[in-house]
Amino acid sequence: MKSSIWILIVVIAAGVVVGIVFKDRLKPPEPGDQQAQLKEIGDITDSEAKLEKLQHFIADYPKSELKPRAYSSIAKEMLEALKDTTRFVGFARQTIEKETDPESKAIMYYRLYDIKAEAKPEEAALVGSELLKVPIDVGWLYNYIGYDLADRGRDLDLALSLCQKSVELAKTRDDSASFLDARGFVYYKKGMYQEAVADLEKAVGLYSEPSEDGLRHLAMAYTKAGDAAKAFATYRKILVIGEYDYARGTVDSMMTVERYSPKKKQQFEEGLWQDRAVGAASAVAFSMPNLAGQAVAFEPAGGKVVLLNFMSPT
Repeated sequence: MKSSIWILIVVIAAGVVVGIVFKDRLKPPEPGDQQAQLKEIGDITDSEAKLEKLQHFIADYPKSELKPRAYSSIAKEMLEALKDTTRFVGFARQTIEKETDPESKAIMYYRLYDIKAEAKPEEAALVGSELLKVPIDVGWLYNYIGYDLADRGRDLDLALSLCQKSVELAKTRDDSASFLDARGFVYYKKGMYQEAVADLEKAVGLYSEPSEDGLRHLAMAYTKAGDAAKAFATYRKILVIGEYDYARGTVDSMMTVERYSPKKKQQFEEGLWQDRAVGAASAVAFSMPNLAGQAVAFEPAGGKVVLLNFMSPT
């Protein structure tokens, strides 16, 4: 009896020692450790070895927030380094069937669509149709495929359904802006200009920063809807953001049609530059080395416009 008790005590003590020795190995690694592992894997030059390590990472950390990144790396290695489309399609289909993480599945669907969009557009559309039957709670995926189909002028009804789904899945203000922008663009491509204007006006109002794409889509929709004044004003907003050739050309043409006098054109340009100055961020001081390795410092000029020429030899 006493010997049995001593054996039990020894077993318990051994368990405690093992627990102390291996406690750091048994606990899940911190996110920083996982990031370091992925970085190390990314530095591997042998593609097959890299793929093996990435799949081990996914198996070891099934609930990691970095798992989608690992899947993305696998797709990139198979498609870009090995150029093995057949192998990737098989891997993607297997992943979609067994994986429960929505973001990871979304990456597989995104890559499946992308590799078919150019060569086999009818099969690319099937990926979009499949998504509507087996929904995934990832708005950007529906938005990407819907917008791309519309941009290519293909399957516009399917594109609209996908973009509608993305709008329903929007979780943030920026999501709503981007997804409404895409749906508005699909309406535009379908010739439904009033619906396009409604979506695109909402999108432009939701963007946290002025969006050149959103404003361009809205200006196009205004033009097709017959509202030249709003189209002109929207192209002007684009020029406030930057000197885009298409916006400049359209504005110049519209000013010619409206018979702008030289004075009125000058007033337009002056007002444009005033608005650019108001929206511009203030410069900050910085220092950087020149080609000779000497430090060159820049100090803001107190509200004045300064042109920095990085190509000058002097």
